[in-house]
Amino acid sequence: MLRKLWLNSVAMSVAVCLGLLGLLLAGVDGEYVLRNGGGNEGGGSSVATVAVFSYHGSVGIGWTHSDVWFEDEFSVRTWIALLIAVALPACYVVQRIRRRRHRAAGCCPQCGYDLRASPTRCPECGTAVVPGDQATA
Repeated sequence: MLRKLWLNSVAMSVAVCLGLLGLLLAGVDGEYVLRNGGGNEGGGSSVATVAVFSYHGSVGIGWTHSDVWFEDEFSVRTWIALLIAVALPACYVVQRIRRRRHRAAGCCPQCGYDLRASPTRCPECGTAVVPGDQATA
């Protein structure tokens, strides 16, 4: 369950990275309404209008109860958002590289403990090791 959540989070983060990179390279400016609350100039609405925007190298989200202005917004430079979004896929790649090294070195695939003395079960975490699952050093 946690592995599936981790992989879905990495996939979403990659999608966000690609979208931010596209905005950064294309230099797109504009507002994109996510949910229209139906407010108008004369009054307001009890349901907020939420919009994602990209202006002058910044991306953000804003919300309002009227169609005239944003009541509040949160924005950050696009390149900073891209660095934050790329952190999760980078952690995933580092984790995969470390796990591959442990397997190749004859270590437990779960915790990385050296299995040369006990090739059938890890004495550290108790994981049963399937023959052929790890290479001997």
